[in-house]
Amino acid sequence: MNFECFHEIAQWIINSRTIVENIEYEESPLKPPDYNIIPFNQLDIYKDTDAEVDILAIAMMTNAPRQVNTSHGMKSLVQDIYVIDSSLKVLRLAMWNKFVHDECSEICNIIMEKPIVLATKIRVSSYNGLSLSSRPTSVFTIEPFLASAISLRAWATENNLLLEETIAKNLDRPVASTSGSSTDPLVKISEIVETLKSIPAMTV
Repeated sequence: MNFECFHEIAQWIINSRTIVENIEYEESPLKPPDYNIIPFNQLDIYKDTDAEVDILAIAMMTNAPRQVNTSHGMKSLVQDIYVIDSSLKVLRLAMWNKFVHDECSEICNIIMEKPIVLATKIRVSSYNGLSLSSRPTSVFTIEPFLASAISLRAWATENNLLLEETIAKNLDRPVASTSGSSTDPLVKISEIVETLKSIPAMTV
């Protein structure tokens, strides 16, 4: 076996006395990201603080992008997306500047499908009672591959009529909290999780 070391050609000779062993590398399994997802009905304590919260919600509707003048005299681009979680509380999520061109555009393209959005490092403010806003360090993932997102999608599917009613009620008052009313009973996410646990794992 020939190899080059420091530009010099060398040779290894392997014979019957050579011991060759397979070295097994112990690789620690990759851990999924740890998100501290806060339900909408628990966001009040984070209002107007420096806290960076994570949310998981369904995007219901969007407004057109608009330019605004900031307190520093700069023009910024902002677009509002109205999101809802299983508490049926509708909140305005203001996405600023770079997020308008990328994530907002993608969400708008599939808004009729009610995409699930994972948003991290979000600011919570008391604007209009309670609202959300992106930070420069925020990260948005559309349709994340998370167990909690699967549960939320299942809940949304089971309660689609209630979500449609909530959307209709909030078209004129998008930031109002909605308790909702429907003849169909609400399906709790905890019940969906238990159902998912009872499904046998798929084998390949």
